[in-house]
Amino acid sequence: MGKVTTYYVIEDDLIEKGKDLSFDLIEYINDKLLQYHNYKNQEFWRCGIEYGTGVKAWHPTIELLKLLDSSDDQIIGKILDVDKFGGFDRPPYLIKSDDAKKVWTELKKISVDLIEKSILDKKIADKIKKTEGYRMDSIENKPLIILEFMEIFKAFYQAQERNKGIAVEQS
Repeated sequence: MGKVTTYYVIEDDLIEKGKDLSFDLIEYINDKLLQYHNYKNQEFWRCGIEYGTGVKAWHPTIELLKLLDSSDDQIIGKILDVDKFGGFDRPPYLIKSDDAKKVWTELKKISVDLIEKSILDKKIADKIKKTEGYRMDSIENKPLIILEFMEIFKAFYQAQERNKGIAVEQS
């Protein structure tokens, strides 16, 4: 068990609709947007809007991205504020297209090579491990952090490319 974070690339008008707590955004995404197929009792889905790994390294990865953010206003930390993520049985955290573009501007400056080097930097790893959060010791597991980074990277790339926002769900 644990918090798995999923990023859904969706229209801004759906983000607005998702602010209404009587509207179940995740149910709508699952029922209307995700395209499921069965083949020989094997489920497949490919929809181009869902990103996430299930490796449960989202919190230390975002903390690392915040440290690597070179913007004057530390935009990654402001917009990808993990304290605002929904958590279990809570509404998704909603990011409109303009904010997704701002995050993308900073994310594209961060390379996998920089992620790898930063994970190996004991000061950075120790700082993240000492930060209160979910599975912060995962910062030492380079493959998990890189997988999580790549999914965040892909989600924000697709959002800015399509002029869409992102709904962040934890389950």
